[in-house]
Amino acid sequence: MTVLDLIVVVIVVLTFSICTFFGLTILTAFRNTMDTMNASTQTQTILNTTDTTLKNFDYAFVFLFFGLIVAVIIGAFTIKVHPALFFVSIFVLTFIVILSGQFYNIFYEFTIASELQTAASNFTLMENIWENMPLIIMVTGIVVIIVLYAKIRGGEESVY
Repeated sequence: MTVLDLIVVVIVVLTFSICTFFGLTILTAFRNTMDTMNASTQTQTILNTTDTTLKNFDYAFVFLFFGLIVAVIIGAFTIKVHPALFFVSIFVLTFIVILSGQFYNIFYEFTIASELQTAASNFTLMENIWENMPLIIMVTGIVVIIVLYAKIRGGEESVY
């Protein structure tokens, strides 16, 4: 069922978010170590480039998130679903919206952790999307359900 794909989207973007935070935190610690060791200018250039790249992951997150949502909606066009499963889809969507709120709480706990707080402050787009995650998942789920059950079935041979 395509509605269940939404939970995969939430898990993938949560994993991406946490890995990005850890990556920037590790880079910052490594940079501090290199500063005390008087690293060469070439090393500093590489570290600056890496820092800029990691901070651009904020935009990559937006692209990944909305790309996965579009993929789920396109996938809904290709699936044949019996109309009797409409109410099951509504129930599953409700569960996924509640679950996405819990995943937001997990994300929030990472953003307020003292070790990751400075890294998390660099990703404002990521934070804004996560703050609205249950709403985005609900709207996307409604669109997916509409796409799943509102397809024109004229001329098709019934498989049910």
